[in-house]
Amino acid sequence: MLDTTLLIIHESAMLRRMFRKFIQSEFSHFTIIDVDSAVKAREMITHEKVDLIISGNQLKGLDGVELFKIKNQSKMNHSTPFILATSSNNSDALEEYKLAGLNEVLFLPITPVSLRATIKKVFDNRRKRRHDRFVIAGMEVVVHLNERDANADTVNFSRQSISCEFEVDPDEQAFFDSLYLTLKFPETYKSYDFPEIWCRLVQMKIKGWDKEFRANKVQVIWEFIDFPDDKISVWEGLISQLEKEYETMSGVKG
Repeated sequence: MLDTTLLIIHESAMLRRMFRKFIQSEFSHFTIIDVDSAVKAREMITHEKVDLIISGNQLKGLDGVELFKIKNQSKMNHSTPFILATSSNNSDALEEYKLAGLNEVLFLPITPVSLRATIKKVFDNRRKRRHDRFVIAGMEVVVHLNERDANADTVNFSRQSISCEFEVDPDEQAFFDSLYLTLKFPETYKSYDFPEIWCRLVQMKIKGWDKEFRANKVQVIWEFIDFPDDKISVWEGLISQLEKEYETMSGVKG
């Protein structure tokens, strides 16, 4: 299993150490990064992909709610779960969190148990979303390799990742270095074509071998990291449309 990258943001070194200690005592698969200022946090969120953010609320020049909004507007981490750690729980603060869309708030002081429960809740909800996978007949993926493009058949995709199969040259391992995909949709969804989406390879299965037992067909899962600026809302629109279509087909009413 790949490590999960956790970003801790707080100006208090003592609280950062406490978060780190509690998380390491409860989870074994986190790679933990901590920063001590809003400036560093903003730089990190803008340029580095992380899997979870835990942030204090009172930061110099920028509070946690503002940082949450910046995260939502970033290309790298707009879908990354965000937990606000704060001691502010009066009615005005609670209303501010609600209006901002902050669903996960961890009130200080915390315990390892409360921290674990909040993190587990975030990842349980995220896992459910990731398991909402869609299939569109006739959808194609172009894998941009170092020296050529490879056409792949889509197995399924979700809001955050895509699984597809394609043939490879046994002597060519370039797909390990492939960072960009182009998504091509059939006529019904033609307006949703997406050129050169930045991805990272997270899983690979060998689906076929040649006569010398070398892999010549693979199924690969890529996680989407970045969409072109003008395509983020389009992608969210496609996912919303598919969710409604799937609900209609399954007889589920929202």
